[in-house]
Amino acid sequence: LSRATLDAVDLSGSMVDYAWLMHATLDSITSSSVSFQFANMTLASFDSSEFLKSDFTGAILQQAALRNAKFVGSRFARSQLQGASFADSLLNGASLVGADLYAATLEGVEANGADFSSANLHSAVLKGAKLQGAIFRGSTLHHADFTEAWIQDADFTGAVGLDTADFSLATGKPKGMSFSTAQTIPLHRLHHGGGLRQ
Repeated sequence: LSRATLDAVDLSGSMVDYAWLMHATLDSITSSSVSFQFANMTLASFDSSEFLKSDFTGAILQQAALRNAKFVGSRFARSQLQGASFADSLLNGASLVGADLYAATLEGVEANGADFSSANLHSAVLKGAKLQGAIFRGSTLHHADFTEAWIQDADFTGAVGLDTADFSLATGKPKGMSFSTAQTIPLHRLHHGGGLRQ
């Protein structure tokens, strides 16, 4: 199914596990409870699609386009999402536990209550993201961009790389971040008004 075009197809309840969907186009699809476990969807496009409570566990979605889409309650555990773009998508309640989101774009996403525990977010862009109650426990955040993000009650306990992440103009009071330790927003940002606003 590589390079297949499946626009506007209803895949609700389908099992597409281990499928090869590289470069496939799945735009403007509205489906729920679809299983894509361990499917290879490198460079696939899911723009403006809706996959509610679907399972992408272990899927390969490197450089995939997942923009302006809805993945509410879906699972991306241990998925390979390096360089993927979720810009302006809905990920509320989604599970991305252990996912590799290196250099992924999550700008403008709404991911309230999403679980990014143990995920790799090195160099990921979460600018302007809504992350209330999101979980980043044990995640890797080196050089991640959280500028202007809403992080009320987000849990950063045990996250590594906080000292290099950018939280300029981020708002809300997160958990697991202490301004008295080295693993937090660089002090020069706090002293010059660039730290968290509450």
